[in-house]
Parts: sequence; structure tokens; C-alpha cells
Amino acid sequence: MVKSKILNTVLRTVLIVVTIFTLHCIKMILTILLILITLIALMALHELGHFLLAKKFGVRVEEFGIGYPPKIFGKQFGETVYSLNLLPFGAFVKITGQEETVDDFRSFSQKSIWQRALILFAGVFSFWVIAVILLAFICGIWGVPTAIEDNFGGNFKEAYVQIVIVAPKSPAESAGIKTGDIINTVRHLICYGC
Repeated sequence: MVKSKILNTVLRTVLIVVTIFTLHCIKMILTILLILITLIALMALHELGHFLLAKKFGVRVEEFGIGYPPKIFGKQFGETVYSLNLLPFGAFVKITGQEETVDDFRSFSQKSIWQRALILFAGVFSFWVIAVILLAFICGIWGVPTAIEDNFGGNFKEAYVQIVIVAPKSPAESAGIKTGDIINTVRHLICYGC
């Protein structure tokens, strides 16, 4: 009877440990997938900046690919092949005349220096646009923490007092208060000169 209770306890403990380990592994795999998908999306948007400006200036774009070859799937619309590739480490735009001089009026190498510079800059600029859009979206949904004066008479939802800085070797530091802590209640308030 005692051996079966011990065995039952050991089996339960092993089951709990295996379950927790499995959940942590699943969480880690999902985190890695989320990071990979996010990076691929950012690289695709970066390449989209080059793509759009190249099209705007009349440069021939041979291929717009997500991932790196070998090609899994590709579909041609107009003169450009849009492809999904096997190696999920980025994205690319294949522009005619970008790597070698091509004698064609629609070649990257035949465009003026300012057009070539703008096509190259468009990838970086797309990151700025994405950052502004994401920041506006996040601030619009969740808001931005705002410091207010003590005598502010407005109505704020979820207002709280948060520690901004703790002086070294202060009573607050020795009490365990850290930067970022939120004060929920105050017990034994002593106010000198109030």
C-alpha cells in the first residue's frame, strides 16, 4: 500500500515535470516561429520599398521573392515573377541592371544617379514608414504612459503612482523599492508639515 502511494506520487511528479517541459518547448518553438515570421515580413516590406520605387521610375523588376531559392512556387503577373522560396531567411527583389550594366532604357544602370539613389533608399525609408504606422497603431490602442502634475484635476482611467528613480543608499532602496514599482496602497502615512 505504501509502495503504491509512493509510486503514484512519483508518477504524478514525473507527469507534471514532463507536461511543464512540453509546454515550455511548445512556447519556445512558437516564439521562434513568431520571430522568424516577423523578420521575414519586415524584410519583405523593406524589399517592397525598392520594388515600388523601381516600378515608379520605370525600371524592369524581374522577380520579387519571399525567402531565398530554390523556388517553391512562382506566379508571373505582367513582367514580374512573384515567388515563394524554400529558405525562409529574408526576401529579395531582382532588378534588371542592378548588378551589371545592361544597355536597356528600363535598366537600373541606365537611370539617373538620383533615381538609383532613391530606389536604394526606398528600402530604408519603408522601415521608417512601418515604424510610424506601428507606433501610431500601438499608441492608439494601448495609449502612452503620461506623467501628470500632483494638482491635475482631470479624469484618468487606471491612474497610478510609479517609482521613476531610487536614490542609491536611500531608505527606499533599503526597503526594497525598485525603479518601475507601482504603489498601490500606503499604510501608516506620516505627513510632516502637511
